[in-house]
This record gives sequence, structure tokens and C-alpha cells, in this order.
Amino acid sequence: MVYKLIVKDSLEEKIMDMHAKKAKLADDILSGKGLQDATITREELLEII
Repeated sequence: MVYKLIVKDSLEEKIMDMHAKKAKLADDILSGKGLQDATITREELLEII
């Protein structure tokens, strides 16, 4: 088993959070829910790109 330690409020933690949001958005779109059910703000979208 491997444990990955992430320091609170670090850049790495922000990247992990952004990755999770991106993955959820992609899952929502690919599952047919489309953007209607996707919960992402304009600011979050700009962070991703």
C-alpha cells in the first residue's frame, strides 16, 4: 500500500482538487448528463484551462 502525503493549503493540494473537479466534469459530460447538471463556475472553468 502506498500513502501520499499532501501539505494543507499547498499548490499540490490545489492541483489535486482541480484534478478531481475536472474528472467529475468529464464524467458528467460523458455520461450524458451534459453541462446542465455539471456544477462548475466560470472561475473554476478558467482555472482548469
